[in-house]
Amino acid sequence: MPLGDQGSARSAVLAELGGSPEATQEVLRYCENRFDLEKVPSAPVFPMTDEPHVIFWRSHVGQHGADAFAALRARLPQLCIPIRDRISKAPAYADVMRRGKPFQEEAFGGTLKLECPAQMELVIREHPAGALPVFITPHRPDFVTLIRALAFHHEPGPTNASVNAQMISGLLNWERVREYQNSWIAKQGVAGMVRWNEEMQRVASAEKWRFYDRLMVVCEQPYSSLTTKQLGLDMEDDQWLRTSTCLRLEHEFTHYATKRLYGYMSLNLFDETICDWAGMTAALGRFEGQLFLQFLGLEDWPRVRPGGRVYSYCSELAGEAFSLICRLMIRVADGLEKLSRAKYVEQERVRFLIALTRLTLELLAAEDRQDFFQRSYEEAAQLLMVPR
Repeated sequence: MPLGDQGSARSAVLAELGGSPEATQEVLRYCENRFDLEKVPSAPVFPMTDEPHVIFWRSHVGQHGADAFAALRARLPQLCIPIRDRISKAPAYADVMRRGKPFQEEAFGGTLKLECPAQMELVIREHPAGALPVFITPHRPDFVTLIRALAFHHEPGPTNASVNAQMISGLLNWERVREYQNSWIAKQGVAGMVRWNEEMQRVASAEKWRFYDRLMVVCEQPYSSLTTKQLGLDMEDDQWLRTSTCLRLEHEFTHYATKRLYGYMSLNLFDETICDWAGMTAALGRFEGQLFLQFLGLEDWPRVRPGGRVYSYCSELAGEAFSLICRLMIRVADGLEKLSRAKYVEQERVRFLIALTRLTLELLAAEDRQDFFQRSYEEAAQLLMVPR
């Protein structure tokens, strides 16, 4: 039986926390492990091979001088179209974004602007899950503008003030489309020009990797919008800002790792726990349960801090079920800290991470968590073909 399906053990933890039958069932459903081993590539090797689009971005990094934004605008129409209500419904928008026609400022009555464009950087972030291009800005309004442009079809709208990183998947890269078009027509000859639309539709359906990119946008802000004073950390503000960026990037790349391994990533408390564990161990060298609870807004339980991240991840739970998951997270924070201190070594970081993905929040909170983890750790060894 997979570890994530240990129903009796999971139920027992929630019963110990005083969960009613109804609330327990709600939380059990919420905490189901959705990482499917059947989706894992055979004998995955780390570091994983970069996705095909990364080579395109590598070729541009370092060529843009001090103004990455200006250089990227020449290649990505997404960075040209202004943010405006219902702009994605305009015929000019369809021409540029769906048909690949050149951006014309007069057709949109303006162009997208950043308040501090010179502060935006483009970097290629290396990671065991594969490298990705990352847009980094310290200026929060510019981060919001970039997210609206790249993820929300240039439409204005509310953004979560606690969110300072966003994975952008499925970014249509018209420069890569044109590169492929030119090479395909050159091979096909005159017939290729006639059949190009048919080929484009085929690729967009069966080989999306040729046209669609994945990248991250990150805002350099204190993690979870908390100061060193609030967290009780003995470091200067500028050091905490650098640490926060490292933590945030590792958090997001861990989501990416689960996506590449299992074909799945989610804004669920289980996923967020694993990703915060990865971020904290990368940035701080350790996992601290109390810091984790502060990141979630649960440091003063039974009071939940207004705006705490926990609200963002379990909005479908209310009343007693929400109270139960919060009580569970108090136990998870303590259990994962103890488990990390006892079992984590940096040299086997990937194996430890995969072992965590085979558990559930309730199993991390259980008194016999080390037994569950050890079985999961052995399963991870088999998955990675690590000699025992």
